[in-house]
Amino acid sequence: MNQKKKINVGSYIKVIRGTMSGEVYKVFYMSSSGTFAGVGIENSTDVVHINDLIIVSEDTFNKVNQDKLLQDELFF
Repeated sequence: MNQKKKINVGSYIKVIRGTMSGEVYKVFYMSSSGTFAGVGIENSTDVVHINDLIIVSEDTFNKVNQDKLLQDELFF
């Protein structure tokens, strides 16, 4: 991974490879080896290899997932 920032719990990421490519998520947990991240919007729903991720901003996460986040707020 050629990034200056390390992916940690709480990081906002974009999947760049695989079936979830293009999706933007928040990291909810990291594997003990540090090679897999549990990602999702409100909680961890998928696991992705860190080589398939890039770090994005919280603003990007909010813009991409605005409809999903608003829908969850309105439901509760």
